[in-house]
Amino acid sequence: RDGDARVGRMHADDRILLTRFENPVTRAVWWATAGGGVDEGESDEVALRRELLEEAGLADVEIGPVVWTRESVFAWDRRLLHQRERIHLVRVDAHEPKPTIDVAAEGVTDVRWWSLDELEASDERLVPRDLAPRLRELLRDGPPREPVEVGP
Repeated sequence: RDGDARVGRMHADDRILLTRFENPVTRAVWWATAGGGVDEGESDEVALRRELLEEAGLADVEIGPVVWTRESVFAWDRRLLHQRERIHLVRVDAHEPKPTIDVAAEGVTDVRWWSLDELEASDERLVPRDLAPRLRELLRDGPPREPVEVGP
């Protein structure tokens, strides 16, 4: 795969859609932006449209600019994965997430909207760790001129 295209999907009222993952071996849990692998020869836009439809039932969205990039190495189901993520900004109107595939097979246990206040008050593991301040900055300043590298 050519890395991961992920999306900071923003709701019209400035909420962000996050996906809850649970590692099938370690049972570690975290919330991250939606998205997934970009297949060989596939553009970020095509991959994101596929992932948004699969994970949240969202179609016909406008894919915005890459706002954040992130690189990580982590264990998943007895494998060590190296991910290079490009996180795009996508704004949508009100939408109740409804996956169109069996997301449980991908370790996804929930998909829901989060407000900035909920992120800041949460003790859940968020990816990236500094998601709340990054989101606050994005809402305040708009998309950066160049993508910003965010931490683990």
